Amino acid sequence: MRGVALRLVQIRDFDRLRLLLSLIAGGVADLRTAGRRMGAGAKHAARHARYYRDAAEVLNLLERDRWILTELGLRLIAVDPCSADERALLAHAVGSAEDLGAIAPALLATQEPDLDALVEYACTQLPDLAHATLERRVRDIISWRARLTGRTAPKPRRHEIDRQHRWQLDLFDPTAPPIEAAEWPDPRRLPFNWPKDRIRVEHVVYPDLRESDEVLLVMGYTSLQHLCDFVGSLDIDLPRRVRVVFGNEPFVGRDVPARRPTDTLRQDVLDYWLERGVSIRHARAVLVTLEAVRAGRLATRIARRSPGLHAKMFIGSETATIGSSNFTYPGLAGQLEANVRLGPRAADRQRLDEARRLGEIYWRLALPFDDPFISLLEQLLRKVSWQEALARACAELLEGEWARLHLRDELGYSERLWPSQLQGIGQALYVLMEVGSVLIADATGSGKTRTGAWLLRTLRQHLVAMGRPIADPVLVSPPTVTEIWANELHEAEVRVEAYSHGALSSSRATTHGRVVKDVETARLLALDEAHNFINPSNRSAIVTTNLADHVVLFTATPINRDVSDLLGIVDLLGADNLDDETLKILLESGWRRKRPLDDDDRLRLRRAVGGFTVRRTKSMFNTLIEREPTAYHNAEDQPCRYPDHKPRYYQLGEAKRDRKIAAEITTLARALRGVLWLRKPLQLTRALADEGWTADKYVAMRLQSARALARYQVRVSLRSSRAALWEHLHGTDAARGKFGLSRLDKDDSGEVLAKLEKLRDRGPPKSPLTKFLPEWLQTRAAFRQACDEERDLYEQISACCDQLSTGREQAKVKLLRNLINSHRLIVAFDSRPITLALLRELLDGASEFDVLIATGGRTSEQKAVQRAFALGAKTRPSIALCSNAMAEGVNLQQASAVVHLDMPSVVRIAEQRVGRIDRMDSPHARVESWWPKDADEFALSTADKLGARLDLVGDLLGANVSLPTDAENDEIIQPEHLLEQMKAQQARQIDLIDDAFAPVRGLIEGPRALVDAATYAALRGSDARVLSAVATVRAAAPWGFFTIPGTRRRAPRWAFIDGSSGRVITALDVIADELRIRLAVAEDIELDATAVDVMDTLLAKLQAAATSLLPRRKQRALEQMRELLGAWARHSRRDDDEVRLEIINDLLGLSASEDQIDYDELVDSWLAAIRPRWRQLLLAPGRRRRSSLRRLAGLTPLLKKQPLETAALVEMLGRVQRAKPLAERIVAAIIGVPGK
Repeated sequence: MRGVALRLVQIRDFDRLRLLLSLIAGGVADLRTAGRRMGAGAKHAARHARYYRDAAEVLNLLERDRWILTELGLRLIAVDPCSADERALLAHAVGSAEDLGAIAPALLATQEPDLDALVEYACTQLPDLAHATLERRVRDIISWRARLTGRTAPKPRRHEIDRQHRWQLDLFDPTAPPIEAAEWPDPRRLPFNWPKDRIRVEHVVYPDLRESDEVLLVMGYTSLQHLCDFVGSLDIDLPRRVRVVFGNEPFVGRDVPARRPTDTLRQDVLDYWLERGVSIRHARAVLVTLEAVRAGRLATRIARRSPGLHAKMFIGSETATIGSSNFTYPGLAGQLEANVRLGPRAADRQRLDEARRLGEIYWRLALPFDDPFISLLEQLLRKVSWQEALARACAELLEGEWARLHLRDELGYSERLWPSQLQGIGQALYVLMEVGSVLIADATGSGKTRTGAWLLRTLRQHLVAMGRPIADPVLVSPPTVTEIWANELHEAEVRVEAYSHGALSSSRATTHGRVVKDVETARLLALDEAHNFINPSNRSAIVTTNLADHVVLFTATPINRDVSDLLGIVDLLGADNLDDETLKILLESGWRRKRPLDDDDRLRLRRAVGGFTVRRTKSMFNTLIEREPTAYHNAEDQPCRYPDHKPRYYQLGEAKRDRKIAAEITTLARALRGVLWLRKPLQLTRALADEGWTADKYVAMRLQSARALARYQVRVSLRSSRAALWEHLHGTDAARGKFGLSRLDKDDSGEVLAKLEKLRDRGPPKSPLTKFLPEWLQTRAAFRQACDEERDLYEQISACCDQLSTGREQAKVKLLRNLINSHRLIVAFDSRPITLALLRELLDGASEFDVLIATGGRTSEQKAVQRAFALGAKTRPSIALCSNAMAEGVNLQQASAVVHLDMPSVVRIAEQRVGRIDRMDSPHARVESWWPKDADEFALSTADKLGARLDLVGDLLGANVSLPTDAENDEIIQPEHLLEQMKAQQARQIDLIDDAFAPVRGLIEGPRALVDAATYAALRGSDARVLSAVATVRAAAPWGFFTIPGTRRRAPRWAFIDGSSGRVITALDVIADELRIRLAVAEDIELDATAVDVMDTLLAKLQAAATSLLPRRKQRALEQMRELLGAWARHSRRDDDEVRLEIINDLLGLSASEDQIDYDELVDSWLAAIRPRWRQLLLAPGRRRRSSLRRLAGLTPLLKKQPLETAALVEMLGRVQRAKPLAERIVAAIIGVPGK
């Protein structure tokens, strides 16, 4: 056994070992910080943490000499303490720990180990250590057997301690013997603090000082805030003079040159308090203190730095208290202190006079401080204009600086984040903390993958800071970008695998089962290109049944059809975060479809989903770059900015004969019935009937959709190439042979003629709706005749295809050859891989450029194109022929031109193609996109677009698509029209979904801004932490606007309170509207006693309404908790279970408490406790997926039948914390003061 292993035996507390591992997972990387966070004192913190770190290394939970958890360590902190999973992992760790030698088998053995034999073994390994030391350490390590076997002694239950003293639990060991009242000395003679019995130094000192005409206080300078409170409590009408000497504090200071006896603590005081600030709760006291200094009733002096003044003396006219207590809350009330009080008794008179003389000496040795003190108080209680206060409030939400608390990493990768990415992380984290899930809809090419990776790290760090179980995120992305995600996640130190969409949707994928399980059980779930999950499918159903506490969705195009697209993602984002009216809309128009959406519905949906959304447009990103141009550089150290996008057009010069043939093909396609799209049974399900479908409407929809899809498939193939149409008709093998495409590597597709033959033999689909069906779907003979007629039409189309010339393909090749002279790298897209193979053959043989191809077939081809066209690639002139599989998420920004070889039939596809090169880190000032000007007979038409939407939806049911009719005259869609639609779509995306921060940005940007750019720029970049920045304005009635800053545990928040009604508003859009109304003609006024009175009243109302500041989902969870606890309490009374009843009553009392408890923490504990029931409900056998919105209310019946165990309730009770008063957390405020 080596020496490092024997350090392990000094560790007994496995919970502290787990805590260290969690701290390291959260980014802690030094011993002193770890030790302090583990509860050790400052002096021994590093040594304390080193013991546990050595233990983690020996058990292979931590990499040697590195602050990185091993896989085993990550698995350990992911399981529950004292669980069977933990015991299995610990047993594995012990068994594989070579440094433990013979002690490891003894730990794992079923029989009790021979202690003497193990001590003798240790002595042979470490002969330099004393026998007694080794025996103690061996006993320590053998004590692990309790944890390994599950016999860990239970911790004292928190509910057993007097509820009145819940907040002193960290000070007093509840298992210690009680101290009888007679044992304590007289606190009047020896003032001390004993919070448990409400004995406080201040109960003795304050009366003495308030009854004195002359007061001299010698205190540390951290006592300033408490001093203001004391001065504010004095009766200013009495003749009284207070003198204060500020001494030093042993734990703070600054480096100064040696031998400077005249150097005072002045700068230390200013630095400390300007960094710390004071709460606006103390505004009145600060105002009174300022007036007292100016009036001469309060005089202050500051001690010299050397020798340091550390005395604590509170001297009045007839008394003096001297001892350890500083003039602070801990010193006067909170922590254990020892003081001596000298009173007017004759026995104390001499010592009282001596104490008074000593105080006077300290006063004379100190230097005057009144002027700096006045200046300091004025800065601390900073009176600002309402524009400055509003700018500070907006910056707290918009800039995301608070998120830096979670971003620190050892290798400095986080320093590579652009300010826009840091801002996005902060905004997304705000939404996640407020509503649990977020939709990130930033513009294409803005660096969202890196933003997303660091957001997932930040979210995980936040959960660590909250004490939540460690859980790595599960990420699902398009297969073309899984490697990009993997690289970014690695740099962000998030060790997870990026799964592909295909692995989730295809049951044939080797990893399908594992991916499905991981997605369904993930605590943190991230979906890239989330628009792929909007439409109903098995893949979408898997995602919908997830158990995630947080869901992160990434897509630049959340709206592809209309507002109804929002219905497909709202359950992912969390229905419990929506208001009741919006939930009613979703239930009626979303899931049940009992009525169509009206304008009011659409407006409410937009605003509701906007609360989940972070969206920034290209123009917003360029504005951010203009603000800090030097902060944006790409990987090649070139300045970043979206390039100027120039659309260009090219003609294909189709021959008249080809145009005539294409028209004939379209005519034939119009006659198709779409038999192949009617293979599934025609059956009106109960779910569809509930949604309002009738049998005749359903049949008509199926028939029309089948005809539209059949026509669309012919037309889109024709527009692509002859080879694509031939493949559609005869199959891939036939097309490969006919066009000499030996290098074409793809699965067989198309082959409608052969499929028709098989369908003909099988007969018509089954259907109970016979009376609504046409004759050819009712009998086998009629159906065979219909298949024969359909086959004849396809054969005529085939004959026409065979007569087409190569003109269109040659025109595209000519364009590419010409463009390569002005663009070194070109990306060309077509929806049909076989067309790309044909063009490759036609381009072959050119020596001046290379031709690459990338489709959804070979991953190696995709990676080759990504390498060749990646930023900074030194590739020789090349053309990449890509299918739409490469249009999503891939970075090809070294190219400067995109060519659409076919006209995209869906606007989103067009946007995605251009987005491969139109990126913020593009090295080009200008990029071009080339669009085909097809002849009318080949061109994209309105019917084609409708067919494309049907094809995109996949499931014909509920597609909300207006289906084309035979009589409809197609309108040709020119490329200029599609470009206009792209711009309109981008504007529509913004118009349909305002993101969560649009109301905030509107206060500082645009024509309706309330704050000018210069004011916002000054406040945005300020590092000053002025916690008491208050603006006061004239108002008809009292109102208040407050900003609470972000911390490691909480996102920043806004709160508005109407002083007349007491209504508290937290919704950003509603607050913005209120501020616009009230600040339109606002006039700044002085911050005086009247204004402070109004502010104090508003703050009291805000504190009383603390639960209204919770996000809506947490408010619903709190209501659910109260309802269920009440029901469980009744059961406990019925069953005479007094222990459980006491715990439940404690929790009920806390949920309705007027104490300043942390309601966020209480509700988070509740949600964590009921999470296993979510799993039980969502994964129950036979449950219909997507049958309803996923809501907390749906879990209530199960919890009434199967209540939480008492142990879970005890754990919840143990997590409750006291919250810092709201007034002490406010960073800025605007107060409307009436009557002035």
